[in-house]
Amino acid sequence: MITSKTAITMEEYNLFRSLIQQEWGVVFGDDKISFLEHRLFRFLSLSGCNNFRELYLYIKKNVNPKLKDSIVEAITTSETMWFRDFKQWELIKKSILPEFIDSLRREVKEKVYIWSVACSTGQEPYSMAMLIQEAVKKEPKVNCQQFVILGTDNSKSSLFIASSGRYNQASMSKGMLPGYKEKCFAFSQDIWEIRGDLKKMVFFKHFKLQENYVDLPQFDIIFCKSIFQYYHTDEQKIIYQTIHNKLAHDSYFFTSSTDDMSEVNNLFEPVQSEECFYYKPKQ
Repeated sequence: MITSKTAITMEEYNLFRSLIQQEWGVVFGDDKISFLEHRLFRFLSLSGCNNFRELYLYIKKNVNPKLKDSIVEAITTSETMWFRDFKQWELIKKSILPEFIDSLRREVKEKVYIWSVACSTGQEPYSMAMLIQEAVKKEPKVNCQQFVILGTDNSKSSLFIASSGRYNQASMSKGMLPGYKEKCFAFSQDIWEIRGDLKKMVFFKHFKLQENYVDLPQFDIIFCKSIFQYYHTDEQKIIYQTIHNKLAHDSYFFTSSTDDMSEVNNLFEPVQSEECFYYKPKQ
């Protein structure tokens, strides 16, 4: 329990948020002191430190690199779900996938590249894989291997779960559409595991948004949702610019309805379909 002796001071908070921004590019405002205090509190006992100043110095010395990785995961890991922002998936199923499947069938495209940025425990890229497999069954000249799905995240523990494709009942209850759980997962000992053929469709990679994007291909679809609350405005602009550069011609960019895109309206053109908003990269 946090007491007056262990509560983080503003001086300690400033030390931590400076370190966090320097190490991981994540920015915390003055209003996040309680959030950061609660996310960091359990690491006091794990490190043997008596207060947050000692924890700060412990991290700075990099005595325990694994603890350092756990801390960044604790402060950046967000909630996820299957088929999040359902109207977007309706559009993908109804219009976007048929468009790309037709391009593959006519050999206008060789492959379709899809990127789930900050994929967390994998629900978003696996949702994509399930819809692709369902759509491809109707077109014998196109196969699932022509779709390349990449899921990236800064959290190694989240990526471990994603790569395993194993989920408990609580995870499966969030957003799963009727019929897909029974068709696409095997159930054993209270765990649902995604089928092997679907698991093979998704590649997972540990990736920080400040890293070099050179090795990434041009993407036809990019999902990037609710992650920029952790970044300063200038950092956001740089990341959005880099993502924009990785969008292929006539591609699709999906964000969360709560993401503020006003600072980057020079990069992306909003499009209103019958189902939802999405964005096209400006050329």
